[in-house]
Amino acid sequence: MKYDNFSENNGQFRQKIDNEDVVLSYISSEVANWRYVSIVPQSMFWEKTEYIKRITFITILSYLILGILLAFVLAKKNYSPLAELIKRITASEGKSVNEVKNEYSFIASSITSNVIENKKISEKLEQQMKTLRQNFIIRLIKGHCRNIPLNETAATYNVELYTDNFAVMVFLIEDFRKMFDGIEKDASSKDIDLIYYAVQNIVEELVNTRHSGYAPDIDGMIVCLVNFKDGTKDEQKKDVFDIAKKAKHFIEKELYINLTVAIGSIETSMININSSYENALEAMDHKLLNRQGEIIKYEELQDSPNDTGIYYTLDMEYQFINSIKIGDFKKSEIILREIIDGAFNASISISMARCLMFDIVSTMIKVVNELSVIYDSEFMKTLNPVENLMKCKTFDGLKDEIILILECVSEYIDVNKKSHNSDLKDKIIEYVQENYWDTNLSIAFIAETFDMNPRYLSRFYKEQTGGALLDFIHKTRIKHAKSLLENDNYSVSETALEVGFYDSTAFIRAFKKYEGITPGKYKDGFLN
Repeated sequence: MKYDNFSENNGQFRQKIDNEDVVLSYISSEVANWRYVSIVPQSMFWEKTEYIKRITFITILSYLILGILLAFVLAKKNYSPLAELIKRITASEGKSVNEVKNEYSFIASSITSNVIENKKISEKLEQQMKTLRQNFIIRLIKGHCRNIPLNETAATYNVELYTDNFAVMVFLIEDFRKMFDGIEKDASSKDIDLIYYAVQNIVEELVNTRHSGYAPDIDGMIVCLVNFKDGTKDEQKKDVFDIAKKAKHFIEKELYINLTVAIGSIETSMININSSYENALEAMDHKLLNRQGEIIKYEELQDSPNDTGIYYTLDMEYQFINSIKIGDFKKSEIILREIIDGAFNASISISMARCLMFDIVSTMIKVVNELSVIYDSEFMKTLNPVENLMKCKTFDGLKDEIILILECVSEYIDVNKKSHNSDLKDKIIEYVQENYWDTNLSIAFIAETFDMNPRYLSRFYKEQTGGALLDFIHKTRIKHAKSLLENDNYSVSETALEVGFYDSTAFIRAFKKYEGITPGKYKDGFLN
């Protein structure tokens, strides 16, 4: 140990003495010129420090182990509900718990799927509620709800009723062809459904601006049930007429749909709604009196005439039957017109007019059976007298249809008596094949040539061949047109005139309809 090592007033350093590591600490006295030196083995010097280090390490390690155990216990306790939730979700979805990698992502995905599924279910329930509500309204209008508590049922289906005053309007779509002008294809069932849906929404919206209304589709007509919120009976009559007028004007102007509207009576009880509906239907029947496209109010109709007159006597029936039997169509037509004019001039009611028409048709069918002519069910299907009469929208149309039926029956009897069906068909086919080039060739032209009614001629040809006569004419012309187009000497315009078309536009349209391509493309394709 050297004195020079104590150069400072105080200090500490390490040194090895007698091969033992020691720590030397020294300090100088400020009074005497002395330095005091303390020599402590190094192991003794650091003993307390090592002790503190060990205690600190043990404490930290203990806390760490305790923390890990506590974290494990708490994690297990908190994860148990999560694991149970995962287990239930996977079980409900048919999955295995082992497939789940990220629990929180899995739960989030399941919640999202459930929300979407619940939304779909809600939409389906809402749609079903609309269907149930509409069915209830239809049953209410038709009078099929007499044995159920109406107010409670209405509340169940969310049908809002404000008062006990009701009226029914019936909207009959007469014609919507103008809506599809410029479109080559006919209206599909989806198009027709869309038309009805549009009219229903327009009517309901107009009614709901002032009162409450529901407009389901019943038997091909849009029937609107109006529940009045307020007003006197006269005010309610005016309101329902104004609504019908606005709806009709808007639909005809914006959608090009022609309507006939019938308005029933004002009723003061839910149980009597059907009476208003029946009254509206009765008013609608009066469109036959050339009132198609009008707004017909039940209350303004005159009392039905007293149908006590006899318009179709036995004597008239015998004359009518005999004239049909001998094939005298002109005489049978005169008798038929006398019967119809006599009935209509006597102000026959709508119901009696229909009965009279069906009675006359029945007479014609009985004559067919009596003459021992082979009954042809296809002819009756083609003639379809009942449906055609029901489609008539005016008395004039009813008269024209019954005369046409008479003409068809007379020609049918005459044709069957002479057994000319097959020969007549062959002659018609031969005539078309020989005269396809004639621009005047048409169903009416052929009917005039063979002294037949055009409508009956069409029915007859379809009955004999299964196809339409007009299609046969076009196909014959196009068959010859294809031969000409394959010749480079004929243009499309020239070919059109050669095969009987008035112009190339009609020819191109017909050629594309039956061949799928234009004549120009056909010609180019063949020549190339």
